[in-house]
Amino acid sequence: MQAIHLCHTVDPAILIHRYVTMAKPNLDLHHATREIYTRALARVSFVDAWLFQRSYANDRGDETRESLMVVILNTILMREFCHRPPCALSTLTTLCSCSIETGTHSTYCIPFGAQ
Repeated sequence: MQAIHLCHTVDPAILIHRYVTMAKPNLDLHHATREIYTRALARVSFVDAWLFQRSYANDRGDETRESLMVVILNTILMREFCHRPPCALSTLTTLCSCSIETGTHSTYCIPFGAQ
């Protein structure tokens, strides 16, 4: 997946998404691999990326879910403010359903004007 991430001829996000969908690798083996996939998924569909981070538990001491939320928000902020009107952040506001999601979203996005 890391080699696909470096591809410059085709959008690597699409290739990574196809690879994970078809090969179904274990994303829990390496933190970097999970982040690459999350970033690619957020580029393809931020709603699917948000649902993916929800597949991880809110266990105390496990920061996986929160780190994936930050990856998604970073990806969306870079894409939205560089290329498109900021509609994804508004949509994510409606998707936040628990305290960890709302807290991370608020802390991260309110300075950028998405409330």
